[in-house]
Amino acid sequence: MKKNLLKWGLLTLMCAFTTIASAEITQDDFSFLPANGSTQTSLNQFMVTYEDGISLSSTSDASQVTISYPSGTTAAPISCFAEGETSVLFNINALNSSGTYTITIPAGFFLLGESSEESPEINLTYIIGEEVNSNVEYEFTLTPDYGDHVTSLSTITIGANAMLEFNEDFAELYEDYGDDYDKIVVLDTSDNIVASASADDEDSWEPIYDEEDEDVKIGFTFTLSSTITEPGRYLYIIPAGYFCLGSLTNLSSQFSATVYVDGEEDTTGISSVLQNTVSDGVYYNLSGQRVTAPSKGVYILNGKKLLVK
Repeated sequence: MKKNLLKWGLLTLMCAFTTIASAEITQDDFSFLPANGSTQTSLNQFMVTYEDGISLSSTSDASQVTISYPSGTTAAPISCFAEGETSVLFNINALNSSGTYTITIPAGFFLLGESSEESPEINLTYIIGEEVNSNVEYEFTLTPDYGDHVTSLSTITIGANAMLEFNEDFAELYEDYGDDYDKIVVLDTSDNIVASASADDEDSWEPIYDEEDEDVKIGFTFTLSSTITEPGRYLYIIPAGYFCLGSLTNLSSQFSATVYVDGEEDTTGISSVLQNTVSDGVYYNLSGQRVTAPSKGVYILNGKKLLVK
């Protein structure tokens, strides 16, 4: 009898250890966009997703993440922030030169799930293929623009200085990330989707054609699924890779803008120029002037708007 009880106790203990071991979170439990180990023409963003919930710890900072270049030098991302409750987006200086790059995210950088368990170390590898011609700059404009005040929000327009077409392979890029990632979305301050638009719905968009060549599309106006009139701050996001541009072998970056619906029509009158590939590390003001020591305000850094507080 005692032997049976001892065996039962040992089996119970072994099962407990097995359960604990099987519950250990590893890198394989995460999803990455672009996919880990993939070959890219260039890279200026990547996303880490954990379906049970992911957030940044109170001590996490982009400077703790290491990007190792083929030359042996290292750098850190420009910024990182939560994209909803299940993803974190990293913005990096564009990787354009051919070679293999590794990205190391230290253990404990993320808090996972309801229990806020610390994440394991994550190591990513990206291969940059044929070298991108850095002299080619793709510029975009958004309407409404960052910080604009509007009476209501019903349409979003994106324009480019080159041919712009929908990426036919876009759905495959996001097929592992759920329906919320395969469309243009508008979020409220609680990260709830309050409106959306999709290239799949041909009734929700109108093309904008080049004045010199009526067969060439250089932009699109999207009509949102619902008109937003409730006063508040909203963020709209156009996901990375949504468009092909130029020779159609290049993919667009992610674009986003914060817009205020407050019963007023108070746009800046300045259409931001968002560059898709340029990363010179230089600050510019909204007039396009180079700034060496930025104070409080809105600036353009590496082709993206940045709020300096």
